[in-house]
Amino acid sequence: MKRISGYVLFGKFKEVRTYENRDDNGRVTSVSKSYVVHVGHEDGTITRSNIYFPRDPNYREPSLKVDEEYGFPVALRPKRGGGLDLSATARSDLMPFLPPEFE
Repeated sequence: MKRISGYVLFGKFKEVRTYENRDDNGRVTSVSKSYVVHVGHEDGTITRSNIYFPRDPNYREPSLKVDEEYGFPVALRPKRGGGLDLSATARSDLMPFLPPEFE
């Protein structure tokens, strides 16, 4: 059995989004993907979060069920431009998993 250390973002999987970054001539320079996850909070509000795929070429997109709850092991870093916002990237060494159940 493997123990996880680090951050895990639990939420409802909604979709995988693909972003095409283009240069001034309209050519695709890179493609990035992210999980779109709805995270529920104690007060009932829901936050939409993007968890970016890692840049590891060996990372394979798992098959996840829409509207199913998962735990996403992530690496967190400050967003570009400063401020207190954090950006999440999926860890390449751990895949999303079903969350534990509590009474």
